Amino acid sequence: MKKTGLTCRWIASDAVFNKFSIKFNVLVVATLILLRMTWREFIDFENFEISKVTSREAMGLLTLMMACFYYSGSFRWILSDLLEFNDPLVRIDKELAMLYGFLTLAFYLMNLFGFFWGLLWLPVSPPSLLLVLRFAKSRNVKEFQD
Repeated sequence: MKKTGLTCRWIASDAVFNKFSIKFNVLVVATLILLRMTWREFIDFENFEISKVTSREAMGLLTLMMACFYYSGSFRWILSDLLEFNDPLVRIDKELAMLYGFLTLAFYLMNLFGFFWGLLWLPVSPPSLLLVLRFAKSRNVKEFQD
């Protein structure tokens, strides 16, 4: 059976990918919760006018949209694991949930700190560091195999 997914070359084993995706999603949710607990201000929807939206408020709206996609993707992923679907496209659902979680974190950092500082904080966030460590680990394994 042919494997489908965007990360099959990077992480071939489904068991390793499942462990990695669980760690990644836990880090994304923990980081978002900690950021939300620290900074409570968000968009004032009572006095909201679309013509007066700042770039930070636009990033906040994008954060809300990506968070909806992230939580619905995570729900589909959990539901498919509970019902034990043997569909090869389940991995793509997990990958998309991870992508939406990463974009949620990126837009939320830009909402909190501004565009430039948000982009600077993104590479040192815990989910980004986990991605870098996993990529470095897979590169070392491939170099030793050659």
